[in-house]
Amino acid sequence: MMWGLYPTDFSLSHMKIPASREREKHVELLSPTYQLIRDDAYEAGRAEGLAKGLAKGLAKGPAISHAKLVASFHAGVELGLKLRFGQPGLKLIEQVRAVTDPALLMQFLKAIESAPDLDTLRNLLPPQV
Repeated sequence: MMWGLYPTDFSLSHMKIPASREREKHVELLSPTYQLIRDDAYEAGRAEGLAKGLAKGLAKGPAISHAKLVASFHAGVELGLKLRFGQPGLKLIEQVRAVTDPALLMQFLKAIESAPDLDTLRNLLPPQV
């Protein structure tokens, strides 16, 4: 060990060596300059990898199509209405199926739990044409 780089009372005895590296008895500490360079390179590589992954994901398209998202909300609303209000709740499903806005469907789905009656839920839906 070179004098001046580390404190004179420096010891590795407090460090635990992982079982996978048990054969290595000494762990070298890196200089602060090397650590900065390594950390900068790590961050640059990570940012580059994230950018490539994002570009690759966007090239493949959205994970779920709008139609599948709306169909999933319709199924969730139907189940919620059936569980909360029984058979009378299912009378509202045709009006719900006319809605294709995911934000409105999510709001409606959340309202099922706290709605006191079907009329309250019916008022959340746009009027039928």
